[in-house]
Amino acid sequence: MNNPEVPDAMNEQAMEIAHHSLVDGLRGFSSEDLAQLQQEVDNNNFNPDSRQMGFLSNSMTDGLMKKLGINNGIAKTIVLALLPVLLKKNIQRHRQYKSCCKQ
Repeated sequence: MNNPEVPDAMNEQAMEIAHHSLVDGLRGFSSEDLAQLQQEVDNNNFNPDSRQMGFLSNSMTDGLMKKLGINNGIAKTIVLALLPVLLKKNIQRHRQYKSCCKQ
């Protein structure tokens, strides 16, 4: 992560906070919500105004603000950059796990 407001020493912690916020947020989603997010990932067309993305974004922003002590604007900037990347990685891992374990 390249943000002058977050010291390099905090990058790993910021990624960890963002990842845990994402996973926690996804756990509460319905299968329809998850399907919509998967479709956005597949189409590489993330809608930041969707209910699902808004929920995940707010959760990640709050986590970063509370745990790193950064302001809302900086946290949102970080989340906008990280959320699509983390979603793609998590969905790809989920698909690999499902295909591996079906055999």
